[in-house]
Amino acid sequence: QSKSSGQLPQTNAAPTPENAVPNDTVDHPPLAAQQPCVDVGTKNVAEKDKAKFVDDMREDIIQETEDVMALVEELWKIGMVHKETYSTIKAKETNQEKMRELFRQTLRAGGDTVKAAFYDALKKHEPSMLNSIGDS
Repeated sequence: QSKSSGQLPQTNAAPTPENAVPNDTVDHPPLAAQQPCVDVGTKNVAEKDKAKFVDDMREDIIQETEDVMALVEELWKIGMVHKETYSTIKAKETNQEKMRELFRQTLRAGGDTVKAAFYDALKKHEPSMLNSIGDS
């Protein structure tokens, strides 16, 4: 029941260009400085393996993700989604359209680091999707 002490109290508020500061290096260190571990109780998954999972499971992720904007907001907080991309994704009508846009705009060209951050966001917001590699 305890929450991570590093969690921001504003997790339910959607960031807007006016109130989001994704480049704040004091509160949000660069991804490379963050720990590469997944949630406590699961084995550590290497960045390369996280990226491979995202690539391999792309179609399933697009079809099954329910809270796309929570994932986008996680990536935005650490500076991996640009303002224009955030707005474009938010404007899409369905979750599938939002996920396709996220893959097209951010994950395709972002490399393993961005995909690993996306994996971590999936672990947090869509844990059932990761059962196939989580603890096995």
